[in-house]
Amino acid sequence: MVFIGKIEELYEKIDKPEIARLIGYNILSGKVMDSINNKTIVELASSDLVECAGNGEKGEDVYIAFWPSSVNIGKEKIVEK
Repeated sequence: MVFIGKIEELYEKIDKPEIARLIGYNILSGKVMDSINNKTIVELASSDLVECAGNGEKGEDVYIAFWPSSVNIGKEKIVEK
């Protein structure tokens, strides 16, 4: 694999899960359930729901790439199924 550019660009413009894993991101796949005001609810394969920053189209298959240190865990329910 060859990447030409600034290191910041590599981390910000990843377009393949394999590359994200290679540089240390955790990856989850799921389907967009809803998206409003730059917040997207994604249903994972486990049927768990997660809220992510960004916009997605309802029904779209997506990957969520994240650093473990960027995860926030709360007790509040996101949405009703």
